[in-house]
Amino acid sequence: MPRSRSPLLPSTPHSPLLDPTDTPHGAIPFDRIELQHFIPALDRAITEANELLDSVAANPEPPTFENSVQALGDASDKVGRVLAVYFGLMGAESNDEFKALIQTIGPKSSEFSSRVSFDPDLFRRVDAVHKEAASSSMNAEQRRLTELTHRDFVLSGALLDDAGKARLQEIAAELSQLQPKFSQNVLNSTNAFLYHTNDEDELAGLPEAAIEAAAHRAKAREYDSGWAFTLQDPSLTPILQYAESRALREKMVRAKGAIAFGGEYDNTRILRRIATLFHERANLLGFATHAELELEERMADSVDSIRAFLDRIYESAEPASVKELDDLIEYARRVDGIDELQRWDYAYYSRRVKEEIYDFNEDSLRPYFKAESAISGLFSIAGRLYGIEFRQLDDVPLYHSDVSAYGVFDENGEELGLLYLDLFPRETKSGAAFTGRWRGQGLRNGEMQTPLLFIVANLTPATPERPALLTPGEVGILFHEFGHALHALLSKCTYSALASPNVYWDFVELPSQIMENWVREPEALDLFAKHYETGESLSDELARKLKDTMKFHAGIRTIRRFAQEDLDLAWFASDPRGIDEIVLFEKEVTRRGSLFPDVPGSCLSTSFEHIFAANYSAGYYSYRWAEALEADAFSRFQDEGIFNQEVAASFRDNILAQGNKKEPMVLFERFRGRKPDADALLRRLGLIAD
Repeated sequence: MPRSRSPLLPSTPHSPLLDPTDTPHGAIPFDRIELQHFIPALDRAITEANELLDSVAANPEPPTFENSVQALGDASDKVGRVLAVYFGLMGAESNDEFKALIQTIGPKSSEFSSRVSFDPDLFRRVDAVHKEAASSSMNAEQRRLTELTHRDFVLSGALLDDAGKARLQEIAAELSQLQPKFSQNVLNSTNAFLYHTNDEDELAGLPEAAIEAAAHRAKAREYDSGWAFTLQDPSLTPILQYAESRALREKMVRAKGAIAFGGEYDNTRILRRIATLFHERANLLGFATHAELELEERMADSVDSIRAFLDRIYESAEPASVKELDDLIEYARRVDGIDELQRWDYAYYSRRVKEEIYDFNEDSLRPYFKAESAISGLFSIAGRLYGIEFRQLDDVPLYHSDVSAYGVFDENGEELGLLYLDLFPRETKSGAAFTGRWRGQGLRNGEMQTPLLFIVANLTPATPERPALLTPGEVGILFHEFGHALHALLSKCTYSALASPNVYWDFVELPSQIMENWVREPEALDLFAKHYETGESLSDELARKLKDTMKFHAGIRTIRRFAQEDLDLAWFASDPRGIDEIVLFEKEVTRRGSLFPDVPGSCLSTSFEHIFAANYSAGYYSYRWAEALEADAFSRFQDEGIFNQEVAASFRDNILAQGNKKEPMVLFERFRGRKPDADALLRRLGLIAD
């Protein structure tokens, strides 16, 4: 975390956030960045950018791609650099003092964005280049960037009158405060919960590693004895899956459902305001709803097409889910006398049934997935697929001691970028898993830059008794985020605005979700799934069982996701101002995804960061959309070999390297040789026949 000093530093000529440094590999100089550097750096970056933008707007030469479209991106580069570091650290490592900077940074950032979008002279130059694009000497990549830049201006309000622009700017400024506040409330509310117990009976059924972690957590919170549990996944998930105490499971589910719902960190007013502002902005720009606005830059062409896509999945999964749920209810009644299955029962009884069917316990696989081995496996798989190499770096400044850094190199020795891994929970980081960029790939001010990426996760940490041992699900999270990183590292674009992962939001999850498949392939597991004490490889039988579990309760797992997908569309595909009582609204719109009785005092929307504080508003369907694409894409790997060099080269060249140089469907068809098979995902899950 950036250090702070008092009093605030005055603005100085040199800034570690802006000026060239001697850090190896072009890394961010985190060891020199202090809290007080951010505001002066942003002010200076905006001042310099405005001077450059003024010169672009006043250029007496006829508008060209180079002096107008490309010049716009170059002018804003330093502003983007400061904001990337700030917002990256906001999610990865921040305290209250650091977060408070958003009150200044948010409005400054918003005002600068509006200044660019609403400048009539800048838009006239871009518009002139856009009108001549088809007949000009521009190459395909330049025409694509011109088209997208022009669209950005229009969707940002360049064609509005002065009153409309002024209102859009007010909306942007307010959202710049509300959205970070929403995330802060989620984090603070999550961290505020701690359940401590001295009752050993409550631990019955929990894995030994979870009990050890709870004991260390209690000591860290200055309890003399006992065990402490939080809502962070490494603490929560073992309770839901293994705790025999139904009361303990209920307590945790109720606490999870109440995150940022009421109390000091309540998000109800904030989320209402965010949704209302989204809707008003869409109306100002000529769209009936926020969803219609968002779909201007998505593969899906309408809300109706999204609903049809989701309905097809629902219709295929619903019969299976009914039978699976009936069987589970009967099992719980038979073994424990449970008459009505509740939300806090599903993970527990589902796990028990799965263990009986497949005769193995996923938690028992932890010894085969030591965190360091999983990371090594990631790198080995990427090396076999794409010929790249990862080298741990000891000379790169880090923003926290938990973080490690790796240089990434192509098979010819070319440096492709830098990857930071930040994988274990802290109270100063987001509870989510995500991949971010300090810097993207592409040309900036005449220099080709390599990307600086970071992966943030909250995996099971080490304890004094044992190293960090992961579940297969946690390894899947790591592989997922690594897929995002590969998308950026293997990008080969001239202009950073087009570079991966700057693609349509319902395409961006394809590279991440396809990587998860290698976690379930015995040939890939053989590279890294080895017992941390004996070195013994995961047996073929266990590897096969792990893969087979993909189809276990596929109906229930598929149906439960509709709660979030339907809620997202309900908020943003209609006018949210007609929503009166949020809990009743949620109950109605999430009905088909809610398989268990409602939990009083719970609210999904108040902690739904993806749609209220990130970029997934009217886009949560994109995970499923991309999953359908990757199921079809991975079937080619399955048919021709999961390490087939020709297939891997095609995926790299046609998907990962291309960024946003072409429409996503064109890229997919180049890789697959045809349009997507809409039923590939359903077949993989066993929901329709092969």
